[in-house]
Order: sequence, then C-alpha cells, then structure tokens
Amino acid sequence: MRHRVFAAVQIGLSLVLLAVVVWRHLPSQLGAELVGANYAVLLLTLMMVPILVMLRAVRWHVLARTRDPHIPMALSFHSYMAGLALAVITPFSAGELARGAFAAPSDRAGFVGLTFLDKMLDVTSLMVLVCSGFMVVAPGRLKLAGAGAMLLLFVAIASARSFAGFAATLMPRWRFVGALMRGVEAGRAVPTGTLLGCFVVAVGNFALLYFHLFLIMYAFAPEIDWRAAGLFPMVTFISRAVPSIAGLGVREFTASAIFAEVEYNISSTGAVVATFLQFVGANVLPAGAWLLVSGGFRRFFAAAREGGGD
Repeated sequence: MRHRVFAAVQIGLSLVLLAVVVWRHLPSQLGAELVGANYAVLLLTLMMVPILVMLRAVRWHVLARTRDPHIPMALSFHSYMAGLALAVITPFSAGELARGAFAAPSDRAGFVGLTFLDKMLDVTSLMVLVCSGFMVVAPGRLKLAGAGAMLLLFVAIASARSFAGFAATLMPRWRFVGALMRGVEAGRAVPTGTLLGCFVVAVGNFALLYFHLFLIMYAFAPEIDWRAAGLFPMVTFISRAVPSIAGLGVREFTASAIFAEVEYNISSTGAVVATFLQFVGANVLPAGAWLLVSGGFRRFFAAAREGGGD
C-alpha cells in the first residue's frame, strides 16, 4: 500500500510541476520558442542521439561481461533498452532494474547488483560534473568550494564500501542503503581497471549529454553564454533527487527557476523547451523506436513468460 501511495505522489508531483511550468510560461510562449528555433541545429542534435544511446549501452555491456563473459553485445543492448523503456514511465526510473530479466533471467539478482553499480557510476560522475559546473559559474573564491567538494567526493568514493557498511548498520531497512550495498558488492567482482574505465566513460557520457543540451539551447538562443553549461549538471541532479516520473516536471521546473535568475543569454522559456526536448529526444524516442522497430514489445512478453515459469 505504501508503495502505491509513494508512486501516486511521484506521479502527482510530476504532473503538478509540469502544469506550473506551462502556466508560468504559457503555451503561446513555448510555441514561439519552437517556431523561432534553428531547425538545422535541432536536426544535428537528433543525429547525435544514437551515439548517446550506444555509449551507455556499450558501458552496460562491459559491466555485464564481468558477470557473464559470453553475453553478446546484442543481448546487452536489448536489456539496456528494456530498462530505458521502463525508466521513462516509472518513479525514480526504477524500471531500469528490469535489465537483469532480459540479460540473464537465471541470474537476475547478480545483474540487479550490476544495475545498481551502473547507477552508482552515473551518480558519482554526475557529482563530479556538479562540482565542476559550480566552479564554472561561481564567482571569485567561491570556486574553491567546488574544488573542495570534489576532493571530498573522491574521498567518499575511495571509502564507498566502509560508508555502505556504516549506513547499513544505521538504516538497515532503507531501500537506498540496500541498493548501495548491492552495488558495492557487485563492484568488488569488477576488475579495478574496468571499473575506472566505466567511470571515465560515464563522465564522458554526461559531458556529451550536456554538449547535446547546449546545442539544443543554441538552436533557440545563438548568443547563449558557454557558462550556461555549468548549470546543466545541477538541473540533472535535482531532477533525479526529487521523487518524480523520470524527472518529468522537476527537470523543466528547475531549468525555469535557475535560468530565470542568471544572465547567460537564454530565456527561462527557452531553457524549459530545450530540457524537455532533450528528454524526449534522448530517452523517449529511442525507447519508442526500440519498442516498435526492434521488437521490444515481443521481448517484454517473452521475458514475462520466462519469469512466470521460474
């Protein structure tokens, strides 16, 4: 019952915040931004989407091979896309845990641990970029705070296992702590070089994602200041930290609030449209294409039947 209530709260929050954004900016203003966009640049950003998706899928494949050295790239790709398809419609993107059911139905628990590890790499690389972004936009000596936060972050990474064990002692029933422990345990089985490589690729994934977002914003505001990119990681962090459906509503509300307070030559309305378009282009469209073109629905039904037979 509690899970249903929590899910309903997240759905409600997404819808309310999205409604607030539309009310603040008016459909006419949002439409005007779209009409005045540079469609050649938007087309270029659309062509980048397969690269964004494949980089994430390849990283997942590298991790999956540490659990099953014989897993084919095609199976890793389809398991990643299944997780993505469910992530865009589930609270906290929890649908990504379905990767294991596709990658290895007989070893779901092990692959769930790998999924948690993959998400930990995402969170860690995102925090590195949040600190870096703060150093870009902060004035004067405040930049040192970003450098100090990054140093603390690397200390936390180095002591992740000890921290997870301590958290498990204090909060044994928290799902977050259980996920953290499973991710840490999965990380112990991954060679250090592979783990570091995946971390570097995760940072690169986000850097390319933010370059992609910058190009979308450029399509609406060619005079945009490059320092605006320093705020992108904070928008992502907030959209992932606040309970919602794949960040929907939270992402757009955060972009609206942040870019209304800074002077980086892009309107808050343009920032809202750009962040929404990137979510649709980099997540919804690839997931939809996989479902319709690559037999995603058929694969879902097959995985469900196999799971029902366990």
